[in-house]
Amino acid sequence: MWARRHQHEYGSTCEDLGQIVITQRTHAGRNEHALRREPLTMDDYLGARWINEPFRVLDCTSKSTARCDLDYPCGHRAQRQAAARVVVRIVELPKRAGWTEWDDPTEMFSRTAGPKIWDKPD
Repeated sequence: MWARRHQHEYGSTCEDLGQIVITQRTHAGRNEHALRREPLTMDDYLGARWINEPFRVLDCTSKSTARCDLDYPCGHRAQRQAAARVVVRIVELPKRAGWTEWDDPTEMFSRTAGPKIWDKPD
């Protein structure tokens, strides 16, 4: 329903959804650990079976057990690597029972998390 609402409000199309999947697949192609690395065309996307309009099977995520390892250098090693610093931000979203508690389902989490993620640290 959220995607249909977005299409109604903003005029987004199935091709717009397809471009998201194609872009993600392009980025995954460069990652040897990605599950789905093979290139995808718009024809491939539009030819995929429907799950529930407007979503096709290629819009669905693959089941995986994700993991992220962080290496924190210390001492002289940290000084040498200062230019390659990575900032990790964790954003806690408000607890909601379901989509019906959001006033606008077309921007739910992004409206809440976006400003917190992109604000500069104190």
